[in-house]
Amino acid sequence: MPASGKPLSSKTKVQANFKHNTLSTHHNLTPRTKAIYSSLNFSFMKNLIYIPIFISVLFSFLYTGCENADMHKSSIEDTRKITNRHVNDCDECPNMDDCCCTLTLIFGDEIMFQTCGTTDGDAATCDTETPMGCETISGKWNSTHTLSNTEPTVHFCMAEISGFLLKSLTAGTLILTLTCQTDQTNPQTIQITFTGPGSKYFEVNGDCVVTECP
Repeated sequence: MPASGKPLSSKTKVQANFKHNTLSTHHNLTPRTKAIYSSLNFSFMKNLIYIPIFISVLFSFLYTGCENADMHKSSIEDTRKITNRHVNDCDECPNMDDCCCTLTLIFGDEIMFQTCGTTDGDAATCDTETPMGCETISGKWNSTHTLSNTEPTVHFCMAEISGFLLKSLTAGTLILTLTCQTDQTNPQTIQITFTGPGSKYFEVNGDCVVTECP
């Protein structure tokens, strides 16, 4: 019973007994055991200070990784949106639903040409009248490009249900093939003949089938 004369509560008794047993146990330890015990306590407390540092470094790595991933993703998307040249592959078309077209020289030494109305391009929006009965031509110019026997093929991209202009700048008879289903099996293909400088107009439908405008 404490000096006040009041009986201890059950909770107070348990706390007192625990404290007494702990002290007794500590006093009963051998000097070597006490040294090991103190060393372990010191090491544990010493290592506690490194935990916040470790957590901070971990979050820093996670943040940097996420930031780099976002930057890489943004860079890819920007590259797809700003396609200022003829594309080298259908995957480079700026829009997921674009028709991927391929123009191939099959007769003649070379042809210099321009396109107007494509979704890819290296010049400003083109300005040309749309022939009667042809889908609207509205897109970009691709500046002069050359096809030859050594490099006979070029790709460009078209929006579905739209028209485009193909302008030859070369004299002589030239024959080419054109498809806007490059990324499909057994693509629909048409043949084009130029007998000198001039322009031809084409359109593609919702299935990327290409036809020459009347």
